[in-house]
Amino acid sequence: TKEEILRLLCQLVERCGVALKACVPQLHGTFLRALLESPKVSSTAADCLGSMVEALPLKVDTLLRDLSKSLTEHAEDAHISKISLEALDGVILRGGTHVPPDMLVSVWDNASNFLTHSSDKVRASAAKAISSAAILLGEEHLGSLLRTHIFSVDQNSDEVTLFNAGIFIGEIFYKKADALMSQPGWLDSVEALIIVLGTHRKVRRCVDPYRHGGIQALGPHRKGLSVCSEKF
Repeated sequence: TKEEILRLLCQLVERCGVALKACVPQLHGTFLRALLESPKVSSTAADCLGSMVEALPLKVDTLLRDLSKSLTEHAEDAHISKISLEALDGVILRGGTHVPPDMLVSVWDNASNFLTHSSDKVRASAAKAISSAAILLGEEHLGSLLRTHIFSVDQNSDEVTLFNAGIFIGEIFYKKADALMSQPGWLDSVEALIIVLGTHRKVRRCVDPYRHGGIQALGPHRKGLSVCSEKF
């Protein structure tokens, strides 16, 4: 099957690394095209793109540009949007400091267009990609994200905004908890938000896995949120 073939290619990339340098253009194209396939095939392709970034010498900005183009071209397709955003997140995470800052800003801007999407899964994937970009861009950009999507959210916010805030909390706690905990008044803000999230049944159900991931990443501060956690 296509999924099995992709998995084999992915294993080959991980094991052979730079020995496959000459095959980068073909692998690049194969994995990108597979993102347009069925959920299982496209999910495997997204993982393969991340592996390729780690194992092979390639221009990460070119790959991110192609993924962003695909995201824009298929914006009306929820599944392709979701998987493209997941691929962007994976490439950013694995590319790390090799990703040019201007591309991180571009990914952030592009993914932000999907924070109002009708699909919860698409919005969650967008929040993941934005979180990764903000963390790599540094304290100033991460602070902007926190102020916009977490600290400014309260009980009067709409359901979509609350949902997004829940995803952002989990993602940032999991990926770089110390950055959030360095913000003045972070604990009070997060406690208040978690309580609000717990009063919205649909939001609570959707963000719960992400929230748990975030709480587990808090370490010594986890006890401080235990009362709020019981709300879920």
